[in-house]
Amino acid sequence: FQNLHIVDLDGALVGEIVNLNIIKQIVSKYDLKVAERSSPTQFITQIMLWGTDRYFVRDLIKEYRRLLQKNSTPKSCIDLKPGVHNFLRMMTSQDIPCIITSSESRQDLRATLISLGIHTYFDVEDEDKLPNSHNKIVEKIAGCDDTANGLPDPELYAYAANLIQRACDRCVVLGASISCCEAAHSLGMKCVLIQGGKTR
Repeated sequence: FQNLHIVDLDGALVGEIVNLNIIKQIVSKYDLKVAERSSPTQFITQIMLWGTDRYFVRDLIKEYRRLLQKNSTPKSCIDLKPGVHNFLRMMTSQDIPCIITSSESRQDLRATLISLGIHTYFDVEDEDKLPNSHNKIVEKIAGCDDTANGLPDPELYAYAANLIQRACDRCVVLGASISCCEAAHSLGMKCVLIQGGKTR
C-alpha cells in the first residue's frame, strides 16, 4: 500500500489570514477576548481557546467568512498557496491517496474546494455541473460533522485514515499547527509542519 497523505486545509493548502477588523466584530458579537494569529481557524480554536465544540467553532468561522466576503473585493478571500496544484498533480500521478481535513462542515468544505478549483483531487463532484450523477464515489474529505471532537483530539485523522482504509502508521499529515503534529503523533502518524502566513 502507498502511504496516505492527510492534508489539513486550514493553513496547509490555503493562505488565509486574519483580518483583525472582522475579528473585532465577532469579538463584540460573541463577547470574546482578542489576540492575533495567522489562520482564523487556529486563532479561534488554538490561540484564543474560544471553544473546541465543533458546532460553535463552525459557526464562528462561518460568521468570519460571511463578514470577510461582505467587506472584500470580488477576489476570493482564500487563496491557494503557491505550488498546491503541482503538489496535488504529483500525488495523483504517483497514485498516492490524499484526503483533506478541515474544521469546516462537509458542505462548506465541498464549496471551498470547488471555489478553489481543487475538488476533483478529492473526488468531490460539483453537483451544479453534474446534476444527474448517480454513481457516488467516496469523497476524500473529512469535516467537523464527521467527528465529535476537533484538534488536538486525533479523532479527525483517525476517521480520515479509516475512510481510505489505511493504517495510521502509513499516514503522513500535512498541517500548519502544533495541534496537527500532536494529533498525528498520538496515532503513530508522521507529520510535516507547514509554516507561513501573516497578520494584517
